Amino acid sequence: MKDNAKCFLLTTHGYEEITYIEHKKRRETDTEYRKRWFIPLHGMLMEVSEDECKAFNSTQRRNRYLDAEAKRAGAFSCNSLDTDELAGADVFVDEAVLSDQMALDSVMIDAMRCCLDELDSAERALITAIYFEEKSERQLAVELGIPRKTLSYRKKKALDKLRFLMET
Repeated sequence: MKDNAKCFLLTTHGYEEITYIEHKKRRETDTEYRKRWFIPLHGMLMEVSEDECKAFNSTQRRNRYLDAEAKRAGAFSCNSLDTDELAGADVFVDEAVLSDQMALDSVMIDAMRCCLDELDSAERALITAIYFEEKSERQLAVELGIPRKTLSYRKKKALDKLRFLMET
């Protein structure tokens, strides 16, 4: 503790503030003062009851034990990964959510395949070229020999039909 640190003594009227130097002097000279119980809080000493001091020390010992066990097991705090922009816990992925999402995606993909089969051949070819073969609208319009605006209109119609089929 620093010599200029604050110490708070319990009195009948509340707490009295003294310096740590004064606290040390009193401990050296007053035997009754040595029987008082203090706990360190935020760089200060605060007088408490014997039960409060024992509870505080018990909690401190428990925390040191847990820290040692965590260190021995190779654990670390997610908070150590915190930045101004991101909480450390957000870095980790909840695999349960991923597996649920994967199952949902699989069901949706199966439904999409069934709905694609219900499109006419021109609509299916258009959707397949743009979304599965990753061709641009401009590139596909040149291949089909039609204006890009016409291709865009056909794509919108095919997607609207696909959306309707997916919803029913």
